[in-house]
Amino acid sequence: MFGQLDAASIVVADMVFSEPSNDPAEDLIFSNTLVDMDNVILGFFLRGRSQEQSGDESYPYIENCALQRVEITSTYVNLPAIKNAEVNIPLIADAAMSCALFSVTADSDGIYRNYPLLYVYQDLVLPTLAVQAFQFYTNKELEVQLDNTGIRKLTGDNLLIENQNSVLLNFPRKIATVSASDVLNGHISPEFFEDKIVLIGLSEIGLYDIRPTALDPYTPGVHLHAAALSNMLQNNWYEHESQVSMILALVSILILSIFAKLIVNDGLRWGLYVGYFGVIFVASMSYLYVANEALKVFEILFYSFVCLIILEFKNFLMTQNRYRSVKSAFSSYVVPQVVESIVEQGISADQKAI
Repeated sequence: MFGQLDAASIVVADMVFSEPSNDPAEDLIFSNTLVDMDNVILGFFLRGRSQEQSGDESYPYIENCALQRVEITSTYVNLPAIKNAEVNIPLIADAAMSCALFSVTADSDGIYRNYPLLYVYQDLVLPTLAVQAFQFYTNKELEVQLDNTGIRKLTGDNLLIENQNSVLLNFPRKIATVSASDVLNGHISPEFFEDKIVLIGLSEIGLYDIRPTALDPYTPGVHLHAAALSNMLQNNWYEHESQVSMILALVSILILSIFAKLIVNDGLRWGLYVGYFGVIFVASMSYLYVANEALKVFEILFYSFVCLIILEFKNFLMTQNRYRSVKSAFSSYVVPQVVESIVEQGISADQKAI
């Protein structure tokens, strides 16, 4: 199939050929095909424990895939560093134009939202598939500045990423896909791929390369690389807006405090609470799509909710204290039914006076 992609500008394989075929001749044919194409970036991945080559044995096959223009301004770099690599067999690794990592990790809730940019392997700074594909497609070397926070600056052809080790993926509405069988059977002409970036990956659920995203729980892993590459080419990944999120959280706490102080009716007050949380969520999503900037909605809602609980608990304690004070003042010389009436009227009057 690879031979039919010769007209493509770049071919990116979200897979690793870490074991030789049963027939050595097949590997030789594949190797020769890659040499003739001279446009293939093969994938490999890092792991805590390697089943194939050790770290020292893997090094020569990925050394040429590392970024070359790297400036490090600190003794420690806050990037993921793993000791072992699962790489392509030497015959195939040497034949490819380059290689890159396809390792992508999920967020803490198991959802894939962020795409890592760089990894550290021994003394090498290695790009992920989308980053490497961007570099070769634009035909301009990437320059990276690293410090103790990680990536201080990553620059390329019309690309600038600052102070972030990953990008928040902005998934395209549609990623054009074709079946490998259609390519192999000749149903799709090789000219179809001319001057295009082609990513090859697996999409069957049983092949364990399906990733849950915020849009689809069954997203092929190769779509993560496609989305990241599209974002870098169009400069439209989502930005994390921590400062705006913090300001919005403080404003939210202030508004909830006003509601708790001024709105006496419990039903109306809680209705306003629910409505306000809905407004925050809708406004955050609108801001995301309009400005390509992601607010930390969960944190805003969490801190606002904690503040709400504290305010309502304070109101409850104040009401109970007034109840006990009024009841204590009148219970010794007024019948219980009248005491209860006085208590209720006294609390209602106090609430209106707040």
